[in-house]
Amino acid sequence: MEKADQDDLLKILESQFESGSRSREDILRTKMELETANSQLRSAQASEKNAKYMLWSVGAAALSAVIAALSAIASFGAAFQSQRIFAATERPWVGEPVSIEAKVEKGLVDFWHVFKNVGHSPTIGLFIDARIYPDWNYSRSGDDLERVCDKPDKQVLSDEGKKLSLVPGSDWNINSNNMPWFLERIESNQPLTLLQLQGMRMPNIVGCVAYLSRFDDMVVHHTAYFAGIKVKGQTITFPYIYAANSN
Repeated sequence: MEKADQDDLLKILESQFESGSRSREDILRTKMELETANSQLRSAQASEKNAKYMLWSVGAAALSAVIAALSAIASFGAAFQSQRIFAATERPWVGEPVSIEAKVEKGLVDFWHVFKNVGHSPTIGLFIDARIYPDWNYSRSGDDLERVCDKPDKQVLSDEGKKLSLVPGSDWNINSNNMPWFLERIESNQPLTLLQLQGMRMPNIVGCVAYLSRFDDMVVHHTAYFAGIKVKGQTITFPYIYAANSN
């Protein structure tokens, strides 16, 4: 009952008392009942207010927890992305040979590969291997480029493979005769002769350089490459040296 209605009821009761139609006890009892009802109403209103406040508090706390969780996820994502960017910018990077030089001595041919670390930190380990293909064609030999890094990737993870380190800006020269599998495609597994090379229709060197980086949990990085060989008399040149894939 609204307060204005209660006031009107009390005025009616007072007039009934004055006219003698209602006793003072009835009026007092009615007032007490009104006070009790008002007290219960105030308690109910207070309870409703407290319940709303509790709901708001719980909702605010839940919202704060969600915001905190999202903030933590965002911070982790930003930190992870920053770490990846740092690793990508500071890691070593060794691509295809910057040059290959052929040397002919007593009718035997060997190839000197020159690799350079163009990254910003030393490699952990370095393993290089290549093969000579007498009649190699890029469009027909994609599988060879896929497989050429299999052994170097495994070898660079060994203790022996981790011994070498190529510092930024430095060169590494390696003779093809020191590459374990270079002579696999040549008869008798002997050093390549100039006469053999001259008899090849489309000779190519297909190789891979593998190494590790301290910035990305020892992930093996590698670059596969192929280099065309042109023979004219005793002069050997390399019209192209291309990276096939690198990571």
